[in-house]
Amino acid sequence: MVVGGWFVEKKLRVKEREIRNVRFSFSANGEDVFLDTLLAGAGCYLEIGGHQPVTGSNTYLLYLRGWQGLVVEPNPKHAAEFARRRNRDQVIEAAICDSEGEVWYDEVQPHDSANQIRPLAAPPGPHVVRSRKIRTMTMERLLQISQFAPEQFRLFCIDAEGCDLQILRSTPWGRFRPEAICVEALDRISRDETIGFLGQLGYQFQSASGPSLIFRRS
Repeated sequence: MVVGGWFVEKKLRVKEREIRNVRFSFSANGEDVFLDTLLAGAGCYLEIGGHQPVTGSNTYLLYLRGWQGLVVEPNPKHAAEFARRRNRDQVIEAAICDSEGEVWYDEVQPHDSANQIRPLAAPPGPHVVRSRKIRTMTMERLLQISQFAPEQFRLFCIDAEGCDLQILRSTPWGRFRPEAICVEALDRISRDETIGFLGQLGYQFQSASGPSLIFRRS
């Protein structure tokens, strides 16, 4: 049986040691269960757009299995929660772009899953209740300041609200060659482009879980 992470956290309130050998899912669409099966043993992940550290997380199940890694989250509240709940992870509050600088981070009603970033010169969209400036950094810079060497990362997760393919294309694919990639594709065009791009890099499409596409290195 696969039990949802929200139920686990809110109802059962289990501890880490109690679920090491039980299969739960904390992801929105069961991505973590597939990844847990695909990647035996422990390792390191790089997660762009972690959102929340437990509920809806694609990496929390792996964290409970002994994994650790680098998490990039632009939402200050969620970044602080990551730092509090997952002390083995390195947490960076930033947005990943193709250049260094600053952007606006817009908090949108009714739910923060719709929060977005925009260039400093662009006007805010509808339903924005608060905006703050956050830093941006490139993938190359991120790997330079990481506590983990590029070769250590076994998993690359991206959930960047439409910027996912841009991040993939800006990634320096040299020493950084994770075994698996989980990336969001919000429409058919981005799905096809993502499969094509990663296929050229030697990654085979394995499964789709909701909007998430999962790949494994050939």
